[in-house]
Amino acid sequence: MLLLDLYMRRRPLSVTARDPDLIDLSRLLSRRVSMVTPGPAAWRSPDGLRARMSVFRVLDPEVETPDRKRALAGGAVWHRFANDPEGLRAAADAIRGGLARAPATIAIPPSRGPVAWSGDGRFARPDGDCWVYVLVLDRLSEGDPPVLTGAPYVKVGRSNDVDRRAGELNAGLPLALGLAWRVVDAVIRPSVLDADALEQRLLAELHRQGLTIGGEFIRGDPALIVGCLYDLM
Repeated sequence: MLLLDLYMRRRPLSVTARDPDLIDLSRLLSRRVSMVTPGPAAWRSPDGLRARMSVFRVLDPEVETPDRKRALAGGAVWHRFANDPEGLRAAADAIRGGLARAPATIAIPPSRGPVAWSGDGRFARPDGDCWVYVLVLDRLSEGDPPVLTGAPYVKVGRSNDVDRRAGELNAGLPLALGLAWRVVDAVIRPSVLDADALEQRLLAELHRQGLTIGGEFIRGDPALIVGCLYDLM
């Protein structure tokens, strides 16, 4: 609801991760983040919140986009408040006030890895929609000092759940390092094989340009890499 409020105030312009209001909202929401669940926490960064706001551009009749999957999460909020600006502002102010008054509850466990287990197991991996994503290694929060120099570190990959994948990668980074993988963009493909083919075409092109530093990791401008991804679709 808070994101929709900001979207409607900026509409039809897009909101960047450097937007002061988006940064303030990120800081407010981060006070409620429990580090026990690092996956969803990554989406409370300014860049993560900006990515979540993209669902409203999917629903906005003034914007044309083929991306419908992310619209599911924001659909109910949009249809309730898109034509009720006063109700939206009142609801957003009430939520914002409640978050500001609530005490922070942050618990840092000794380990963020998966629980160990043993024994036989079976699993099924169904085919279906799969995303090819572009992540960039960035500061964990605006207050952290920059520790990287030169071209940004970028990761290309595929997953049926980009939020979860970013959380898994961030769980392997020490919090004291002050770094986190941010989602720059992602495109959806109708099957895992289709996504894999697109990912491999992108990695081959980035290797040809001399940007690959090993496997799925690249050093280069994330915007140019995203542009290359769309050119190869």
